[in-house]
Amino acid sequence: MQNLQGKLALGLLSSQSVLPQSHIHTSASLDVSRRWEKKNKIVYPPQLPGEPRRPAEIYHCRRQIKYSKDKMWYLAKLIQGMSIDQALAQLEFSDKKGAQIIKEVLLEAQEMAVRDHNVEFRSNLYIGKIFKFFSVGQFPLAAMTGSLSSYSLCYLIT
Repeated sequence: MQNLQGKLALGLLSSQSVLPQSHIHTSASLDVSRRWEKKNKIVYPPQLPGEPRRPAEIYHCRRQIKYSKDKMWYLAKLIQGMSIDQALAQLEFSDKKGAQIIKEVLLEAQEMAVRDHNVEFRSNLYIGKIFKFFSVGQFPLAAMTGSLSSYSLCYLIT
């Protein structure tokens, strides 16, 4: 036993093989269905001549936000339908924690649109919808308080 503890102290033996492991499976909450990101990979058929131009759609989300879904709703309604520059300006002057979170998500989405989806001008993005979801099944005690796992998702249109 003393030799085993010595090997553990020297790092020669993996600590997982000796110490008891936790039986709480935490990766299930992180492995949420990525269906919103999959919407970015949809390829539409070519348009016929004379058809109106289909606007590009870019989906981006952030999960596991620790903020009230009800407070997030007011901010989402504030910027829905605005251009991204107007929305960032509105969120800049809000002193709420959720405004800073949404601002970070919008900046991430804007950067992703330019980098991955070949959007030429950053300011040509408009906010179509901002959804908010609340996970009830994963954290039942926290779901009663309404503050642990709010999901926020933004949907941009060029």
